[in-house]
Amino acid sequence: MTATNITILDTGFIKPTHTGTQVATTLRSNSGVAFTIKANSIVPNSTLLGQANPELSSLTTPESNVGSQEASNIRIQGVLNADNSADRALFMALWNLPRTYGYKAVFYNVDTTATDTGTNSTRKRDHQLVTMLANSHVDTTEPQGDISMSGIIWTNTAYGSAKDLTDVYHIHVFFRSFTPNQSGGKNLISWELTGLMLPNGP
Repeated sequence: MTATNITILDTGFIKPTHTGTQVATTLRSNSGVAFTIKANSIVPNSTLLGQANPELSSLTTPESNVGSQEASNIRIQGVLNADNSADRALFMALWNLPRTYGYKAVFYNVDTTATDTGTNSTRKRDHQLVTMLANSHVDTTEPQGDISMSGIIWTNTAYGSAKDLTDVYHIHVFFRSFTPNQSGGKNLISWELTGLMLPNGP
């Protein structure tokens, strides 16, 4: 299975529109520094709260009772190699994602302005599920500050030095659980993240 690189940033803000106090880096996963993981599977879920109860003694199709939209869920799965020091360093960053207060920005780390010049300069940005989920809601302003990602975002030929969340298609997530699994005597640690996707905009 081919893995997809996705980047996660613990913003330290309670919600995307919040411009209040950002929590200290000591209270953010990976000290508030964006980190990239290889995800084997990314599964979002969009549902409507409703009922489709059958009507007894009737052969006609029952009407559905529609309530409201439920919060969209997302599940991300991957594998860490315990023999790899970089993978081992990512473990606590993943572990702390559900244990910190701020919302997490999840994105494919290629600039929104990158264009395909025929040399894969966009690194297939538009083929990524995370991009498809986020590309209709691009944040054009950054009222929250201190979420710079210098050296993280690819811009056609190099990683940009003056970039932030306004430069990438991203989704907002509150992670609810991180579940690692290591079988006895094995160096591979499979893991699963689950969370709620927050609205990206109107």
